[in-house]
Amino acid sequence: MKEGFLEQQEINLFEDQINLFTALKLPEDGHVDQQYWYFVHKTVLRIKSELLTLAALDINEFLPKNISYKQFLEDMKKHKDWNFSTKELTKVRQRIEHGRANVTSLIIEDMIKMQIEIGFPIEDEIIKYNQDGKKIALSRRPSSRKLKLLGKQLSLGELFVIYQTTVFTYDDFKMNSGTKGPIRFSDERMIEESKIFKMICPKEDLKNSLLERVAFNSALLRFWEACDYDEPVFASTLLYLIDLYINDKSWWYWRDKFTFLIYHKNRKISHTHIIHGLAINMISEISKAAEKHTRKEAIFLRKTAERMSQTNFESLSEYIKNKYFKF
Repeated sequence: MKEGFLEQQEINLFEDQINLFTALKLPEDGHVDQQYWYFVHKTVLRIKSELLTLAALDINEFLPKNISYKQFLEDMKKHKDWNFSTKELTKVRQRIEHGRANVTSLIIEDMIKMQIEIGFPIEDEIIKYNQDGKKIALSRRPSSRKLKLLGKQLSLGELFVIYQTTVFTYDDFKMNSGTKGPIRFSDERMIEESKIFKMICPKEDLKNSLLERVAFNSALLRFWEACDYDEPVFASTLLYLIDLYINDKSWWYWRDKFTFLIYHKNRKISHTHIIHGLAINMISEISKAAEKHTRKEAIFLRKTAERMSQTNFESLSEYIKNKYFKF
């Protein structure tokens, strides 16, 4: 009974979203943000709510190739609620595109900090000198100098795997709970989730447990603090990491089950749209302001679908243009 109810919930959620897409008159494989004037409207409201990183992420992903950024800015100014400057938005957009310059060293420095706090003897390195005072050898003991060399030997993705393991160990040590401290799925829950997963991907196994998800999310939260809550840097790094991990279907499943179901059941979504959506979801999990705003966006779409049903507009873009813009 319980397993059947769980599966029915998934089916109901899936069907409800498809019905919403239909009511909004989206093309079969279209994304709502590909409706140009809705995209412009949504960006204006994000700027109004001072969510510049979310706005910039949308622009980087959904700005049509046949429309220049300059033209897009001009179109935003036609919005009935427009009363803002675009200078800061442009800066944020550029920083997201080039925001990972110092991320590797930032992560390594944080790893060193955690290991020293845990008590690993890596802070000082014994250096040997000959009789003339020249350096002849470095210690074979672990050291902060050697950890810093990882930045030259590993990619950011490889380094982040070590980072999330270090964060997990650090958190577990601080909790003084031993290996039983981290939360894990019960066997019953894993069986239920595996059934849903295999309905969509019968040839795949649900490899990742909640333990892996907790470790990744903990590392993200730690990095959020380590980068001093710099949203563009965080967003740029997040896009990079998601692009690396997205091919692991079970990794994707744990983080955005609904989009996973939509993609594998009916509607085909582009690779970059999926990465963008996951980044927005993860940022919204961390930022209360972003979470509150994205919920409002979801409510707005449902109300808009109801209003559109009473009109003759052929598309969401056409409806939004008529209602919220002045020409």
